[in-house]
Amino acid sequence: PTFPNPSHSTSVDLNYRIPFAQGKNNPDYTQGIISAESGFEIEKSNQQEIKDDIASQAMELFYAAATTQVRIKNAEQGIQRALRLKNYIKKNFDLGLSEEKDLLQVEAQLRAQITENDRLQIAWLQQRTNLNQLMGRPWHADFSPYFTIKYQQRSWNIPALVKEVETYSPALNRNEALLKQSEAEITKSRDRNKDVFDVVLSAGARTTSGNAVSGDVNEEELAGGIRFEYRESLDKRGLDAELAQAHLNRTVALEQIRQTKDNINYSVPGLVIEIKAIQLALSTAKSRLEAEQLKFDDALQRYQRGRTETDRLIQFENELHQAKLSVREQEIELSKKYTQLGLLRGLLWKKAMRYSN
Repeated sequence: PTFPNPSHSTSVDLNYRIPFAQGKNNPDYTQGIISAESGFEIEKSNQQEIKDDIASQAMELFYAAATTQVRIKNAEQGIQRALRLKNYIKKNFDLGLSEEKDLLQVEAQLRAQITENDRLQIAWLQQRTNLNQLMGRPWHADFSPYFTIKYQQRSWNIPALVKEVETYSPALNRNEALLKQSEAEITKSRDRNKDVFDVVLSAGARTTSGNAVSGDVNEEELAGGIRFEYRESLDKRGLDAELAQAHLNRTVALEQIRQTKDNINYSVPGLVIEIKAIQLALSTAKSRLEAEQLKFDDALQRYQRGRTETDRLIQFENELHQAKLSVREQEIELSKKYTQLGLLRGLLWKKAMRYSN
């Protein structure tokens, strides 16, 4: 008769679970954060690698177009020289001083120059279209490839360059992020392989209220407890396979890191060696150009005094323009190698950001 009827009961419990085996230090949360951050780094590196690939394509097209333009100019000058030589030989032929084979020879030379010019013009149109496509411009938009070589570095700190390239390298950053991600998965898989052993602390309150024969009833009491929970998985084959896959991913990531670093350790010194070789070749080409210029100037003075034949003068002029072409091609190649090294170092995008700002 003292029990309220009807009665109202309220229970409030607070449980605090302390894992001592599986789940200790909450690896699902901590390693999940590492895995998520690594996933973001992987996607960012993939994006940067795509940008570098596009920049590399544009670079190859640009310097190929620059070389084509230089050769077109040289071919056009060659046509003019061949025409002058043809007129000279034709006059001599009319005077009986040249043979028909001389005319045929100079005509063949002229046709070869015209053919070369036509071939280069077709190549230029293709390169211009491809570059315009990369730049998002109309396919027929005209432009002239222009570049400058502001400096020629003589001394190089190879270890510092390698370190700089490694710091920027999207491939290396992606593989290092994959390594972190796989190690986080290993930690989580190892945790899931553990048995569950938790201590659960609980505290709460109980209230009962209502009307009884003896009057209103309103009772409150506190409750607390501690319990131990243990669970062992009888079949861990799935967990073992998951752990083995995580270890395999880690091994692959480590191998990719090693290969990427090896590539950097070879490609960076290789580019520096190529730059030094081109600098030497450029210096030699400039010396030859100076010699060819002196030779042509001397021949021109003798020609003006009637002491040199026209065909001889045109021959020296051809050699002079070939020397100029060689210098320009070496300059283009040197600029290309500097740009390739700048792309590996990430300098290309830093410059682009400065220009955009």
